[in-house]
Amino acid sequence: MQMDFSSLEARNAIDAEMPWDARDKAGTVYEMLSRTADRHGNRPATSYQLLSDPKANAETLT
Repeated sequence: MQMDFSSLEARNAIDAEMPWDARDKAGTVYEMLSRTADRHGNRPATSYQLLSDPKANAETLT
């Protein structure tokens, strides 16, 4: 499900869908990554760059 965060109105519409406590959200980063791995296990988990240099290598975790 793709969410639109392009405006304050879009954000408010998402907030109005249901209370925060009623959402199916992960309690920890580990739980969030585990859920993502279960859904998309054959794809990279996350990529990041330690340095802001455009030529810096990205690290990818699977």
